[in-house]
Amino acid sequence: MQMEYTPFAVPYVISGVITLMAADLAWARRGRPGSTAIGLFMVALSVWSLGSAAEHCSVTLQGKLFWGNVQYIGITTAPVAWLAMAIGFSGRQDVLTKRKVTLLLAMSAVFAILSFTNPYHSWMSYGVHLDVSGPLPVVAKEYGWAFRVMVFYNYFLILLGLLAITRTVFGLPNPYRGQGLLALVGVSVPCVYNIVYLIGQSPLPNVDFTPVSFALSGIVTIIAILRYYLLDIRPIALSAVVEGMDSGVAVVGAEGLVVYANPAARRMVRLRTRDLANVGPAQLLQCWPEAAAALKDMMSHTGDQVVDVRHGDDYYEIRVSTLFSQAGALVGKTLVINDITERVQSQDQRLRDSVALTAHQQRELLARELHDNIGQTLGYLNVQLQATRENLIHNGGASVEEDLTRLVEVVRETYSDLRQHIVSMMGDAALRFEFRPKLLALLDGLEQRSGVRIDLAMPADFDEHALGNEAGFQILRIIQEACTNAVKHASAGKLTVKFETVQGLLQVSVKDDGCGFNPAVQQPGKGNMGLGIGIMRERAESLGGDLAVVSAPGKGTEVRVCIPLQREEEANSP
Repeated sequence: MQMEYTPFAVPYVISGVITLMAADLAWARRGRPGSTAIGLFMVALSVWSLGSAAEHCSVTLQGKLFWGNVQYIGITTAPVAWLAMAIGFSGRQDVLTKRKVTLLLAMSAVFAILSFTNPYHSWMSYGVHLDVSGPLPVVAKEYGWAFRVMVFYNYFLILLGLLAITRTVFGLPNPYRGQGLLALVGVSVPCVYNIVYLIGQSPLPNVDFTPVSFALSGIVTIIAILRYYLLDIRPIALSAVVEGMDSGVAVVGAEGLVVYANPAARRMVRLRTRDLANVGPAQLLQCWPEAAAALKDMMSHTGDQVVDVRHGDDYYEIRVSTLFSQAGALVGKTLVINDITERVQSQDQRLRDSVALTAHQQRELLARELHDNIGQTLGYLNVQLQATRENLIHNGGASVEEDLTRLVEVVRETYSDLRQHIVSMMGDAALRFEFRPKLLALLDGLEQRSGVRIDLAMPADFDEHALGNEAGFQILRIIQEACTNAVKHASAGKLTVKFETVQGLLQVSVKDDGCGFNPAVQQPGKGNMGLGIGIMRERAESLGGDLAVVSAPGKGTEVRVCIPLQREEEANSP
């Protein structure tokens, strides 16, 4: 096959090299959505361009016909690759399945085969001869019906691709509007050149300048990949979802530059659209220096990571996620920025409410303790001191010594109880509350001071440690309040304190033989006795139990409290 150099082939070679460079750029990003279609499209254009250069360098008719047939490989493949690229750009990959692409390529292969076998049927062209009348020898021919079908088929595919991109490119945010416009220019200019050639209006008769224009297609493809991140994400699907979101969404490409930021993100970081060019994630968050510093480390790790930001009175949460293609290749990172100011303020309010509730509960607890311990003791001391004063006035100092000794003992016991309670509130876990000795001392003191007989009925095998510190303390206060009420208000002569355990429950009753009362009339919360009953009930309920008061005029009163016993491991815990 004889060939010789001609300067006329240089533009075709340049065009072929540029399209090969674009194909290599797409191949280097293989695995990302659309890279295969773009790479195939650029290779097809390169075959067409380099085949045209070889045709012009061929001297014989047979050589020119051979390289002309080689060009048909690119001529028939390029429209299919273009359609796949356009539909992928529009976000409708489901429309063009692998089966459909295979059928389209098979149809293209038929036309390429018809071109190579044309000498046997002349369906693609006829009257083929070498025209040497111009500045360079070219192949002259008449086109057959199969060629016209091929042209119709190719331009039908090209038109479908143009419609797919045109319908989606307008209204896209940057940089995707730039992607779409470059794609339209890259295919439209070669189509214009090709139409001019097909209608016989080429500047040089029978010379097709279409492959020369592929240089422009290759250049705009390279720009779209490098400058507008054509292969980094799928723009249509992203824009349709996130443009109207309240959350800020930014996408960082595999090269580490921000390729997209929705309006909410731009508003949050106070950047305009034109300021996003060649901006990295740290520069994107430059208004939040601490977050920008943390983001540098987060970008090098896969998986979801979160960083919180406070800016004045506003709070933001930045979640970084890794994007992978269907083939598993790293595509980039997504940054989702949420304004969590309302949530943080709500949490702060709930915390303040919880603290206030805890403080209120502690005040109620302190009030109960003051009522049951200090209050009762002061009431008793008040009565006894008045009696002692009268005794001192009428009988002299010697007769009151026994009364004063008893009062000193009451004050000493009360001080000991108060000190133990203060230590327990300060969190001394080592302090162990001894229930039985405290109960015996309480009943003995009441009996001595009041003169009322108090009987204690407690099973010999009763395990006081099963109560635990808190339950034992509360039960002791309930018994103290019930006994004190019986002495002060019921004029009782005898009290019985009884303990029973049944199936993990403890029931304690305090029964007196006093005057009794009508519970329907004496409601909890009314009068001193009612206040005491209310506090006892609160203590029982705090232990998960309940309290009942059974009484009737002239028939005495019984206070019953029932609580669940702790498991052994709970009772032994500090």
